[in-house]
Amino acid sequence: MTSIISLKETNRGFAVGKFIDRYGAPCSIQKSSIATEDCIWLGIDNNRMHLTQDMAAALVPLLQTFVATGELGQERQPDDGLFNGAYRDTDPAILDALKAGRDLIEEAMHTHIYDESNGEIPPADCPYAAHVRLVDELLTGAK
Repeated sequence: MTSIISLKETNRGFAVGKFIDRYGAPCSIQKSSIATEDCIWLGIDNNRMHLTQDMAAALVPLLQTFVATGELGQERQPDDGLFNGAYRDTDPAILDALKAGRDLIEEAMHTHIYDESNGEIPPADCPYAAHVRLVDELLTGAK
């Protein structure tokens, strides 16, 4: 099988491979310049993922199975909600900041934006209420 990606070097000396995806979008894989850990950029040129070595390692078996079979594999975990519990291992200080921001938005919504003491109720499509629900779901996945 011939490689469709040939590695070159950026002006700053980082390896980069360019290719075109199934829909004709220009894509690349590039060594990241981040100094604190080894990472790569991967994806459509104007919307790339920044992956650590651990993240890339987690993708390898899935990609190998896909190359061999056209499938992602048989072992599937149940979806445990939004972002599949992505915040589960997040630093507690970050979770505390997320909770504090959520509480401030909820307080502002109930007292300053909609005065519930005067019978004002947030409408069903209220973006503030939607944000509070989103953060609640993220925090539920963090437990």
